[in-house]
Order: sequence, then structure tokens, then C-alpha cells
Amino acid sequence: MKLDFPQTLIEHFYPDDSPLRRLLIRHSTQVRTKALEILDSPLCAGLKLDRELVSAGAMLHDIGIGRCDARGILCEGTAPYIAHGIIGAKMLREYGKAQGIDLERYARICERHTGSGIAAQEIRAQALPLPERDYLPESDEEKLICLADKFFSKSGDMREKPLARARASVAKFEADSAARFDAMCRRFGLGRDIPGDFVYVADAVPDAVIDLKYFTGDNFMGRRADGYEAPKPSLTAQAADALKQAADELRSLGYRIVVFDAFRPARAVADFVRWCEDESDPGNPAHYPRVPKNEFFQRGYLAVRSTHSRGSAIDLGLIGPDEKEADMGGMFDLFDPISHPDYTGLSPEQLKNREILAQAMFRAGFKPMSTEWWHFTLKNEPYPDTYFDFPAR
Repeated sequence: MKLDFPQTLIEHFYPDDSPLRRLLIRHSTQVRTKALEILDSPLCAGLKLDRELVSAGAMLHDIGIGRCDARGILCEGTAPYIAHGIIGAKMLREYGKAQGIDLERYARICERHTGSGIAAQEIRAQALPLPERDYLPESDEEKLICLADKFFSKSGDMREKPLARARASVAKFEADSAARFDAMCRRFGLGRDIPGDFVYVADAVPDAVIDLKYFTGDNFMGRRADGYEAPKPSLTAQAADALKQAADELRSLGYRIVVFDAFRPARAVADFVRWCEDESDPGNPAHYPRVPKNEFFQRGYLAVRSTHSRGSAIDLGLIGPDEKEADMGGMFDLFDPISHPDYTGLSPEQLKNREILAQAMFRAGFKPMSTEWWHFTLKNEPYPDTYFDFPAR
């Protein structure tokens, strides 16, 4: 039997076009819309969720409410309302078994969405009328639906709650409930300007000097790039950890790092492309004294899809023991052979400074770029095929 998810199941368990069925569909649709809205956020671009499972699971997560006693929301069953999740899971498992259909993933969504999940020790401590075991969301799909559900009530005006009220709805029970809610928010980027597994460079390396060039006009375009809304560079957590290792080594040698760029929104890269195609805008020619701007891409100084947009590449230099920016033999974003790491026509001091930076970054797990002494990418980057486009802020 082929199911037309999820309407077939809703009509099976709620055959009459009753106020309860309409309430169930309205609420479930709200949760589905919110879950997909979160999933479509640029902050979730690196997450690999089953969209169809999220959509159908959101519509089915409350399928068990009709067997519970909650007269305020039209439920005239006999079971305690807190059990509606495990009741719904049982309903789906029994239906799936009878029809020869695997509904286990949907059943797990049902039984793990209540509150921010319910732990066995919470059942025991509060004497909740549930079998004593963990009902905690584990998969990202389970977590996303659980989180989206907290923004809506089936009573009152049913309007979406602000984040603070959604959190308060679970925080009133247990500290662990609030902590789980907060963890899900971080995972899906709610209440944050960067994804949950990104870290601000300033948090990873507090003594780093931040000189975010594309937030200023000190770059080859001579203006701020699209998507740079604040001088707050970020990286994936893995790249940030590796950068901290490099910064620790450099600090032991008397150096600090100066950060010119880190995560770069894809919209900024698109801005670069448009600028290169605009023959009327010279930008800042000091950054490309010997390379025509229409050759930036073919010579490898720019790419239509930048490694920076994957979140694990960084552009940086050194602050020396004298607290001045170390002479690296050419400024950042100087599109010229002198910027190549293997360029030999440099002074001993410039060669030494480049080597100190390169060796520290290499030992921390980064690899260099053939055309830019300042650019390094984490070798084992977590998102090798994902190009993020959230603003840098």
C-alpha cells in the first residue's frame, strides 16, 4: 500500500472532519513551516537533513493527541496528555506493521518531541506517567521538529512565540530541559549570527588583531564587499581549533596573528565577480599593479567559488615582537607574483617571516595557496562541498 504522506495517516486516525482534526492539521502545518524555514536558513547550509522526513514528520508528530485527556484543546481521550508522544509512536508502529510499511523514523519523532525531550531521570524525579526511559531527540530531523514545535501552542491564538517564550516553555521544568533547548538552537543557528558549529576568531584566539579587509575599503575593490556587516571573522570550529594551535605556537616565538579574512559569504564572492566584469570600476589599482583585473580568475588570485565560503580558510599575517605588522614582502591582496609563497626575490627578513607563519600553520593542519602567502585552508575541512552565504556579522 502506497501512502500519500501524511494526509492518509491523519485521515485514518481522525476520519471525521472534526474541530480536533482541523486543530491538529493547523498546528502541525505551523510546525512543518517553521521547521522548513529553519532548515532553509543559510546558517543550516552545512547540515544534511532528509527534507521529506522533516516535512512529513512535522505533520505526524502530534498524531496521538486524540487519545489523551486535554479538553482545553478538544482532546477527549483518557490518557495523560504528556503521553501523547509515545501513544502516537505506538499508533504509527502498529499501523506500519499491519500495512507492511516501515514507520519507525516517524514513530521516533512522535515519542521524542515532547518538551525538549524527556530523560529517564526526569521521569523518575517528577513521577511522570511514562515508562521510565529516555525520550530524547537524537537525529537532526528529530531535533529540528522538536525545536520547531516549541514555537507554537495548540491553545490560545496559536501565533508563533518569540524565541525567549519558546525557551521559557521548556525551561520551567528542568535545567537540563533548557540546556537541551539551547543546544538545539545552537545546532540550527537560532539566536545566532553564525552556524552552531562556527566560532568567532576573536573567541578562539583572543589576542588576535582583527583587520577584516573586506569590511573596509582596504582591498582590491577599494570598498566594502557585499555580506560584510561587521568586523567579526568566523571559522568552522575545527578550523578555529587549528588556528588556536598555530597562534599558540607563534605566541611562544613572540608573535601574534593579524586576521585579514576568514569565512567569506558566497554573496561577497559574487560581488568580486561583478566587480571584475565592470570595466569602468578600477577599484584600488595598487593591489594589482601588473595583473589586469580581467585575469584575476585565470591566474588563481580569485575563484568563482571560494574556499573561504566553506568556512575553513583564513587570510592572516604576523604581528612581530615589536607589536608592528611583520614585513611579509608584500601587502594582503597584492595580486602579483611577489605574493606567491615560493617567490624568492625577498629580503632574508621577509623570507623568515613567511616561513615562520607557514610552518606554524602547516603544523596546525593547514595547507597553503600557491598564489597568496597569507592564505591557508584546513586540510581536513568539515564542509568541503558546502558554500555558506550567511552575512559576516
